[in-house]
Amino acid sequence: MTFFKPLIAVFLLLLAGGCVSLRPQEGPRPARPAIARIEARGVLLVGSTGDYRPLTWRDPETGRWEGFGIEVAERIAARLGVRAEFVQTSWPTLAADVQADPPVFDLAIGGITVTDARNDPRLAAPLLAEPFTHGEIGVLLRKGQDDLLAFVNAALAGTAADGTLDSLKAKQGLAPATGGD
Repeated sequence: MTFFKPLIAVFLLLLAGGCVSLRPQEGPRPARPAIARIEARGVLLVGSTGDYRPLTWRDPETGRWEGFGIEVAERIAARLGVRAEFVQTSWPTLAADVQADPPVFDLAIGGITVTDARNDPRLAAPLLAEPFTHGEIGVLLRKGQDDLLAFVNAALAGTAADGTLDSLKAKQGLAPATGGD
């Protein structure tokens, strides 16, 4: 199936629900240059268009960011021990911005659908072997940030396992509430 060629988006957040799988890490622990840069800065820079409710929205009057992707990014940042700072991007510049040198932002989130047209070899690979649905939302980051890729996938797996992703989906009207919290 060409939908998931090896080099496209990072990890798939499923609007319709599903499970998360991680590849086991083998060998010595890899270097953490991307994470070290983020920790030193104290901020995870997150690119988003801010124009796609309920996934990502930036209020034009207040500049306040909200939405499912925004809350997911804030949780990833919290697990890193830093705060999330959102950087406005646009759909036409999204791929260039995530690959810029120096980086415009560390990762991009919010309404990024995984498509064959985004099989760019400079972007990191998803960890799911096959799609559960055709309504996936991707988190993009530059290829080569293996430490950040592994961290984001682990953070997302944790938020999926503890029910946080489902709660955030329900809060944003993306999935029915399951009666949990």
